[in-house]
Amino acid sequence: HPSTPHHYKIMRFALAASALLLLSPSASAFRLIRPVSSSSVRLFSTPPSIVPEAPGDANVFRYVGRLDQLESMSPDQLPSGVDASTFKALLSSIPGKGSGSATTLVGDNSFLSVHRLPSKISRHNTPLRTADVTSALSAATVPSTASAVSVRILVDSPSDCSALAMAATRAFPSFSLKSEAPSSPPPPPTAVSFCTASAPLRSPDVYASARAAAEAVSLAQRIVDSPPSVMNVSEFVGEAEAAAGRLNERGLDVTVEVLRGDDLEAEGYGGLYSVGKCADDPPALVVLSRTFSSDETKETMAMVGKGIVYDTGGLSLKVG
Repeated sequence: HPSTPHHYKIMRFALAASALLLLSPSASAFRLIRPVSSSSVRLFSTPPSIVPEAPGDANVFRYVGRLDQLESMSPDQLPSGVDASTFKALLSSIPGKGSGSATTLVGDNSFLSVHRLPSKISRHNTPLRTADVTSALSAATVPSTASAVSVRILVDSPSDCSALAMAATRAFPSFSLKSEAPSSPPPPPTAVSFCTASAPLRSPDVYASARAAAEAVSLAQRIVDSPPSVMNVSEFVGEAEAAAGRLNERGLDVTVEVLRGDDLEAEGYGGLYSVGKCADDPPALVVLSRTFSSDETKETMAMVGKGIVYDTGGLSLKVG
């Protein structure tokens, strides 16, 4: 109760901290967070590779799909040493009618997992159940003896693969502020592939699109998870320049223009300059441009991106 001395002290500290954030949105507020250089940030986990084949040394096999997809899946798609009766028994062991998972040991050191997605969805979910895919893979434990993990997601159409690749990638956040080396070895590599109930998908174009979408989600996830004490303006400018570099490696000839500090005010960006000028790291605007050749004008192309390091509007400091 707020009237007790203990809770009064907690409330008083919270109000004082909030006031500090409001009055000093950059230098003082960020010092409440332990300063961390980008070089000291470790990868929390490695994003999965999006490839048509399972790793040769995989000993953990996961199958993700709706009940109707899993029940009708061809036995030819099961790993060596697993028969259809074992797979069906594992699937039937999952309780309830919604989402659920079950795992069994196969042989001496191989593991088979089935992740059943819900048959029914609400109006807030997508028909592909992407949120459930992320949740299932996030909650899945990896055995200590795992050498590599194969995840096979069942789809109705090849057009589903990009969205499901993004959902799977979200289960592997790459940002961490842990400064000490972990006591356990890093997690084994994970490969994600797709199949219909009758056969695996191996189209290079399907996997190229899915891989590009997954890599974009992994990059955005890492940037969003990084607090402003790590992903400051200079770091974010570097991310934009690196993105331009990747486009240039593909022959797209993208130019980079960076406006920082007083240059923003001189060019008429008064709002951006006024909000960011109080920060230790000067505000910036990065413009990526490309001039299209005459033979490309038949297509409509755009480069779209947005990034906010921090926003002092509203009741509290909001990281972006």
